[in-house]
Amino acid sequence: MNIATDNNTTPSPYRTTPVETDKMPPGVGYLIANEAAERFSFHGMRAILVVFMTQYLLNHSGALDVMSEPEARGWYHLFISLIFIFPILGAIVADAFWGRFRTILIFSIVYCFGHIALAVDQTRLGLVIGLSIIAFGSGGIKSCIVANLSAQFGQRNANLRERAIGLLYFAANFGGATSVLITPWLLAKYGPHYAFGVPAILMFLATFLFWMGRKQYTHTPPDAPAFFVAFKNLSSLSIVFKLIILYAIISLYWAAYDQTFSAWVLQADKMNREFLGVTWFSAQIQVVNPITYMIFTLILFYAIYPAIEKAFKIPQLVKVGAGLFILMIGYLIAAFIEARIVAGQAPSIAWQIGAYMCAAISEVLVVVSVLEYSYRNAPAAIKTFILALYFSSIALGNFMTAILNFIIDALGEATLLAGANYYVFFACILIAAMCLLAVYAMFLGKDTETKTST
Repeated sequence: MNIATDNNTTPSPYRTTPVETDKMPPGVGYLIANEAAERFSFHGMRAILVVFMTQYLLNHSGALDVMSEPEARGWYHLFISLIFIFPILGAIVADAFWGRFRTILIFSIVYCFGHIALAVDQTRLGLVIGLSIIAFGSGGIKSCIVANLSAQFGQRNANLRERAIGLLYFAANFGGATSVLITPWLLAKYGPHYAFGVPAILMFLATFLFWMGRKQYTHTPPDAPAFFVAFKNLSSLSIVFKLIILYAIISLYWAAYDQTFSAWVLQADKMNREFLGVTWFSAQIQVVNPITYMIFTLILFYAIYPAIEKAFKIPQLVKVGAGLFILMIGYLIAAFIEARIVAGQAPSIAWQIGAYMCAAISEVLVVVSVLEYSYRNAPAAIKTFILALYFSSIALGNFMTAILNFIIDALGEATLLAGANYYVFFACILIAAMCLLAVYAMFLGKDTETKTST
């Protein structure tokens, strides 16, 4: 075991280089378990957020003080945007000052208290405080999670890195699927205190699980000089510039995708939710997304990819383009549903299940591919920072959606994006993203993999 020094002064008892093995490295199990619990907490809170804002929000006197649907969508996407701004702060702290382990641990503790605030106070003030703390804590660890997992791999098992990222997202979706089923039921039966309280407990569990695995991880020490020098290297800056352009294109994907947790939930409330003998809560339909993700992840990484790659390797950007196309199909389904709702019908929730399946399959193709492409091409000293820039694409996408919905709320009936037009508009946005990605792949998409895996 190599002994590291923290900023070259404080000895560390932890391993600082990956274990030489051709198998999955030790510690990966703790990281995957941590991700499942953390995603339970986050997705449980997120699943009920727009429902809470439109049906349960109180004023200081205890009377209902709910938001309109466009207002709730706007604030929801502003919150998501804020979450994905803070990864840049977390990345700088991790790469230059604290290291990834300490950064994840400290921000996770902060994260816990945001859930507590939501569970305790159901007013707009409590909402702002809780969501702000969650955005800071959750955002602070975002860029570190995949970078920390990837750093566990050495040269001998680097081929397993993409599979590990897929398993991480499998665990995330398992936690998310469980919470999406449970928290809407808790909200309806026991109210916001319990619905937000259970995710708080799971976030404390996630933090504990991460701490438990501390002796199994490869701890990459912070290196402030190397971090800042990387930004003076013209070759590094060229790679960063190319990735930023890719992330700007991918922001259009996130502008559409994250509405599966806002606009699509509100749409489900107007549909016939009788399915398989059960009347589903509108927020519970989201469970189709993580379940499909888990199933498709296993099929993709253990059957489809291995079979195809016996003949040729599929470029990561091709996988991303396929994901954009599939989400576009999902939006066309959502537009069809909305047209029937506007016509006074109550279409079966089975239609939206198909749309959610498209969203989940698109996520497998886009997220894992972009993360693997980013980590492999990022300069060694700023890998966490590069992943933070990727997350900023989610922030930009959600910010655009937030602003659009605030404009729709202000215009009221004068907007041209009412009804099905709203969903058709985002289908067109995804088509534009596919065209831009094709141009990027032709001129800037050359793979420039760095030689280090840390």
